[in-house]
Amino acid sequence: MNKVRMQGASWDSLFLAFAKILTMLFSILLSKMLSVGLSLEMYGTYSQANLINSLGASLIALGFSDAINYFYNRREDVVDPALRIRIVNTVFFLEIVLGVVLAVAIWLGQQGIIAYFNNEALYKLIPMVAILPVLSNLLYFYQVLFVSVGKAKSMAIFNLVMIVVKLAITFVAVFVLQNLLFIFLGLILLEIGQLILFNCFVSRQGVSVYPWRISARHIKEIFSYALPIGIYTITSSLARELDKLVIGKLETTEVLAVYTNCSKLLPFDVLVISFATVLIPHIVRAVTSRDNIKGIALFSSYMKIGYYSVWIMATAVLIAPQTVISLLYADVYAIGTGIFVVYVFDSILRFASVHLVLTAANKSKLLLVYSVLSLAINLVLNVALYHMIGIIGPAVATLISSVIYTWLILRQTRKILHAKWGEIFAFKEMLWLILTLGLGWLLASEINTGLLYLGINKYIAFIISAGLFGCGMLAIHFKKIFTVLKEINTFRI
Repeated sequence: MNKVRMQGASWDSLFLAFAKILTMLFSILLSKMLSVGLSLEMYGTYSQANLINSLGASLIALGFSDAINYFYNRREDVVDPALRIRIVNTVFFLEIVLGVVLAVAIWLGQQGIIAYFNNEALYKLIPMVAILPVLSNLLYFYQVLFVSVGKAKSMAIFNLVMIVVKLAITFVAVFVLQNLLFIFLGLILLEIGQLILFNCFVSRQGVSVYPWRISARHIKEIFSYALPIGIYTITSSLARELDKLVIGKLETTEVLAVYTNCSKLLPFDVLVISFATVLIPHIVRAVTSRDNIKGIALFSSYMKIGYYSVWIMATAVLIAPQTVISLLYADVYAIGTGIFVVYVFDSILRFASVHLVLTAANKSKLLLVYSVLSLAINLVLNVALYHMIGIIGPAVATLISSVIYTWLILRQTRKILHAKWGEIFAFKEMLWLILTLGLGWLLASEINTGLLYLGINKYIAFIISAGLFGCGMLAIHFKKIFTVLKEINTFRI
C-alpha cells in the first residue's frame, strides 16, 4: 500500500490556504458583527475612518516591507549579521518618522477630511485613526521577520489569537458600549501589545529591533530599492479605494456604508493566492534562468487552479446574491445587490492579474506604468459612470479598469515567457467549464427558488442549492483539478 506523502508544492499550498481560510472566517464574522450591531450611519462613519487608515498605511508603506525582506535575507553583500540588523532597524526608524509626519498631517488636516466626507462624527475618531497606519505597517514588518527567521507558523498562531481578541473588543464596543471610539482605542492598544510581543519573540531568534540603532549610510540605498515598489503600492491602493472615495464625497454616509460592504472582495482567491505564495520561488527561478518551458507550465497551472477554484466559488455566490449579503452582513445592505454582483465578476477576473512573472523579470517600472494608467482610467470612469448610472457606476468603472489592467499584465507575461495564448490558457477546457457553470447556475437557482416556495429558510435554501452546485462542479471537473494539483506537486524547492 502506497503511503501518502504530505509534501510538495500542493500540500504546502493547501496548508497555507487552511490557515488563511480560518483568518478570513474570523474577518467575515467581524464584518457581520459590525453590520448587525451598528446603524447605517455609524457603519458609514466606521468605513470612512477605515478608508483614512488604509490609504494612510499605503502612503507611508513605501515598499519598506520588501526592503526588510531584501536586506535581511541578502547574503552576498552584507555578511555581518549585526550590520544586517542595523539596516532593518533603519527601515523601522524611517517608517516611524513617516508615521509621525502622517499622523500630524492627518490631525492638522482634519477639518478638510471632515468637510470632504461631510461627517462631523469623524472629529472624535481622527486622532485615533491618525496613529493606526504606522502601527499596522510596523506589525507587518515584524511578520516579514517572522517568515525570514522560519517562524511563519508561530506568526499564524499569533495572528489567530489576536483576531479573536479583536472580535471580543469589537463585540463590547458594538453591543455593550455602542461606541466607535472604543473600537479604535482598543485596536491601538491591541496593536501596541502585539508590537511588544513580536519584538520579544524575534529578539529570542537573534533579531533585536531597536529603531534608534540605525545605519545612516544605508538610508539612500534603502530608498533606492523601496521607492519604486512603494509608488506602485500607493497607486494600486488608490485604485482599490478610489470608488469609495468618490462615493464618500458624492453620497451620504449611509450610502457609503452600503457600498463599502457590498464592494468587499470575498475570499474566492484564497486557494490560488496560497498556490502563488508557494510557486513564487519556482517561477522566479524559471524566469531568471530563462527556462521558458518550465515557466509556461508553472504559470498555466496557476491559471488553471485560479479559474477552477475562483469561478466555481463565485458562481455559487451568484445563485442567491441577496441572501449572501444578508448572511454576511444584514438585510438592510441588500439594496446594494447590483454593486455586490459587479464585484463578484471583478473577483472572477482579478486572480488573473497576478504579476509574478513581471516582478521575476525585473519589470517593476512597467508594473508602475500599468498601475498609473489603470488608476487614471478608473478615476475618469468613476466620476463619469456615477453621473450616468448612479452608485453602481464606480463599481462598473472598477471592473472595466480591472479588465484593462489584467489584459496588459497577461499580454506582457506572455511576451516574457515567449508563449502562445493557447499555451497559457486551455481554451477548450475553459469553455467547457463556463458552459457547465452556466447550466449549473440555472439549475441551482431553480432549486433555490423551489425551496423558498416550500417555505424553507432562505439561508438553508441557499446552502443546499450552493452545496449541490459545488458538488456537481467538483464531480464534473474532478479529473482535471486532480491532474493540475498533481502537476504542481511535482515542483519542490
